[in-house]
Amino acid sequence: MAIQIQGYQQRTDLGSAPDVSPSQTQMRNTGVGEAIQGLGEAGMKALATMQRLKNEDASSNAGLAVSESNLAMEEAFQRGKEQAQPGAAGFTPNLLKAYDDEIEKKAAKLPDELTRKAYRDRMNAGRDNFGARSLAWEAQERGRNRIDQFSKTADNDASALFATDSASRGVVYSQQKDQFEQALEVLELEPAAKEKLREEAANKRSYAAIQGDLRDRPSAYKIGSSTAAAEATTPTCAQPRAAEGTAAATRRALSARISSRRERGRRGLPVIPSLV
Repeated sequence: MAIQIQGYQQRTDLGSAPDVSPSQTQMRNTGVGEAIQGLGEAGMKALATMQRLKNEDASSNAGLAVSESNLAMEEAFQRGKEQAQPGAAGFTPNLLKAYDDEIEKKAAKLPDELTRKAYRDRMNAGRDNFGARSLAWEAQERGRNRIDQFSKTADNDASALFATDSASRGVVYSQQKDQFEQALEVLELEPAAKEKLREEAANKRSYAAIQGDLRDRPSAYKIGSSTAAAEATTPTCAQPRAAEGTAAATRRALSARISSRRERGRRGLPVIPSLV
């Protein structure tokens, strides 16, 4: 009888002091840990299977969450492009903030830390590519806006030149040309694109100078005036270069039209009143 008690006590002692490894602790924390505790190798295999299933669930749940966030951010990207102001200033920082906010909002709704970690890792890995796409679009829009600004600058310069009196037009012309060139030098553009902007501005300035001359010295352009053709090709702004892109062609065309009107008058043909 005493032997039986000792045997029982021995079994009890062994059971009360198990080897508590991390895997066994995990096993007891699972819903079926108690059911497989003490099963030895079979229990460890069951635990491994349970952990694998848990990892797969986390990966699948995270994958779905990532796809939902990617969709939300792509829609935000497109909306941002449609609503962006000229030049898209601040577009990329604002979009990346929205990206980070999306991560926090979505992560808070996920069921467990394992899923949240997988979700955050994947979203953070895609952040740089998303930001690079955003920055590329922003740079493109800034470039377009700069071209528009230079074109508007040329329009403003031409209007100012036309409004200037004849005595000051040459000084104003030279000043505008220098200022435009200084701004153009800073712009990172292909040489051909820069030359196109330069020629467009020169053409607008020269045309405005000619129109201002026609307004200020109409007698010099009357049919029959011996100096009309000569003066038409040399407006009072006295351009520093003899020919500045298309501007020279504009002056030649105007001179030809004056000569044509004079010839039509000599031949008794109708003459169109307007010079331009």
